[in-house]
Amino acid sequence: EGAEQKLRNFPSTSTEDGLDLNNIIMALVDKRVKSEHIHTYKTSELIVESGKPLAWSLDGEFGGEHLKAVISNEQQVLQIRIPQEYA
Repeated sequence: EGAEQKLRNFPSTSTEDGLDLNNIIMALVDKRVKSEHIHTYKTSELIVESGKPLAWSLDGEFGGEHLKAVISNEQQVLQIRIPQEYA
């Protein structure tokens, strides 16, 4: 409840002037994870909601615009079978 509430009230970052976006990109390039624009935490699921549609991409492919995105970690959910001679 505490962590969920904290994230729910997470302040939005304005990128209308491009300044915040530029600072975020520079922090990522410089590998500065302790930046006022980047917050890190561990979780098995992340829900991102916005009041206006946000463009979404996955592995460089455009995924449309969404008001809500749910990202979850599905550990060991994929099973791959290979022929015995390759095992």
